Amino acid sequence: VSYNPTGSGSGIKAVLAGNCDIGLSSRNLKDEEKSEGLEQTVLALDGIAVIVNPANPVEDLDKDTIAVDLLAEKLGMGRLKQTKCKAVFGLGKIGGQDVLLMKPQTYMNLSGESVREMMSAYSVPPEHLLVIFDDADLPAGRIRIRKSGSAGTHNGMRNIVYLLENDQFPRIKVGLGKPDREHGEDMVDFVLGPMDSATYAAVKAVPDAVCDLLEKGIDHAMQEYNKFQAE
Repeated sequence: VSYNPTGSGSGIKAVLAGNCDIGLSSRNLKDEEKSEGLEQTVLALDGIAVIVNPANPVEDLDKDTIAVDLLAEKLGMGRLKQTKCKAVFGLGKIGGQDVLLMKPQTYMNLSGESVREMMSAYSVPPEHLLVIFDDADLPAGRIRIRKSGSAGTHNGMRNIVYLLENDQFPRIKVGLGKPDREHGEDMVDFVLGPMDSATYAAVKAVPDAVCDLLEKGIDHAMQEYNKFQAE
């Protein structure tokens, strides 16, 4: 069974992976948003397929929910509880296709260890990997889907590319915007600080973007979601 990133998603099994830390997963929601909170995503596509979003583990996942948890909820999977390959994971279906959702339990900048082990365990080729991560180079509230490319400045993505020795796989980026340098805010404080409403809205849209990508193909998902801009 193989994943066709340019055509329909029929016949693919998907592994969706996620863990939480710097980036969406580690950013705390503002008080009024915590009840519906969501923070980073890692997804993995396997032959089976694997979808991943790198981040640091958080102690209170009821408070610091990540996007892959929202996807699991959307799919009726409940909380991810099984453990394997330095990750927690669960099995579900998207459009009749088997999927594996995983959240690496390493620190964000070591996410590649978990992703590489899971892909090896399920014999997943690099082109069946989808990484979801936050991007400070994108305006807050934007979603950007790409078929392949460099790791950019995200340390979790860099580790995945480094350990896989390959960057030819799709990714979904969620815009964070830039820290307020004029008022002395540095990047670490920015990504660990409260998530603004635009970024939060974009993160909530990620599960739908993942389903679109797997069911209708990456070209369709790019057309639909690369124009997404939360207010």
